[in-house]
Amino acid sequence: MGIDYQELLESHAQAIKKSLVHLKYSYEKVKKLSIHIDKTDSETLETWEGFVARFSRVSDIFVMKYLKTRVKISDPGFRGSLIDLLNMSEKLNFIEDARVWYRIRELRNQATHDYTEEEFGEYLEEIRQLTPTVLAIEKIL
Repeated sequence: MGIDYQELLESHAQAIKKSLVHLKYSYEKVKKLSIHIDKTDSETLETWEGFVARFSRVSDIFVMKYLKTRVKISDPGFRGSLIDLLNMSEKLNFIEDARVWYRIRELRNQATHDYTEEEFGEYLEEIRQLTPTVLAIEKIL
């Protein structure tokens, strides 16, 4: 008995929808926050950290589970790298721009790195700027 990819795809879509609710909530909270971490309190830093975690979770489920499953449905023999997966997803019109999603994935992977306060502020701002792209996946689920 093989894998039911349609059922798997629906399961991933439901997980993304639930996670998007939390990401939207965090995004609304950070929209007006300063990225200058050196001038912030612990509660604000915790808000930023929650936002980054939620951004990472949604992007991870979407790219590594949802897109991978959709590509497998379209091309059962697909065996490619991350950039191959994203390029195929763009070719199949699942996403608009593979390069943007590659950058989102890079940011997700960088979440645990050490940063200077200035670098961390730039990192937060880039995630904040890319969040509408991540939130827009709701329309394709």
